[in-house]
Amino acid sequence: MHPAKPCTSPRWPSAGSCFRPSCARPEAMQRPAPHAPSRLWVQVQGRPMLFGALLLGLVLGLLLSRAWPGHGMAAALVAWDVGVLGYMVAATLLVLRERPQDSLARAQRLDAGQALVLSSSVLAAVASMAAIGAEVLRAKGLHGSERLLHLGLAGATIAVSWAFIHFVFALHYAHGYHLGTHHRGEGGLDFPGSDAPDFVDFLYLSFVIGTSAQTADVAFTSRRMRRLALVHCVLAFLFNTTVLALTINLVASLW
Repeated sequence: MHPAKPCTSPRWPSAGSCFRPSCARPEAMQRPAPHAPSRLWVQVQGRPMLFGALLLGLVLGLLLSRAWPGHGMAAALVAWDVGVLGYMVAATLLVLRERPQDSLARAQRLDAGQALVLSSSVLAAVASMAAIGAEVLRAKGLHGSERLLHLGLAGATIAVSWAFIHFVFALHYAHGYHLGTHHRGEGGLDFPGSDAPDFVDFLYLSFVIGTSAQTADVAFTSRRMRRLALVHCVLAFLFNTTVLALTINLVASLW
């Protein structure tokens, strides 16, 4: 028989020890990981000029609608023109100063929301064309300098909205090119005479498609880019047809 084990009383912690379970499990005392920023906030931080232009347009539209009562549509068109022009100038200056690695880093950071931004921009431009049509109809009932002012505003907004569509597509072509070059070794576009195209090259491609529905001397070498160009060509055709109709209506309103 084995000798009986002596009975020992439980050991109580000393006065300086800790009774809390967290003392026995140090991992429980670790701080919780900080929350990741929301996708919306990431997009706002990554596109300060776009959201800044949006805020500028909203504030300007509200101020003009109060200062110019009864001309809410005209106030909205002025705000749209100022916001879009400010965005295009600021974005162009920023992109032209970027190094290739900066462009890639920005494309990777903003890839998740790129399609949404493109579609939203196109819808906004289409909405501006509808507002232009309403402004032209309103101008027909006016006379003198007031009529010319409204028709001039409509003409300026036509040009701004048309340029904005192709500017946004140029940004999207550049975005896809840099990501494709990084992930697959080729960007899907072949610019003759240049292995490292800059933003002016993408503007050239986009505005050639917008004006003539052709790609000129730029070759498309990936399915993703061809699909993007297909959408661009269809939208450019519809947009140009609308611009032509509005321009004819605008000129007819002068007499």
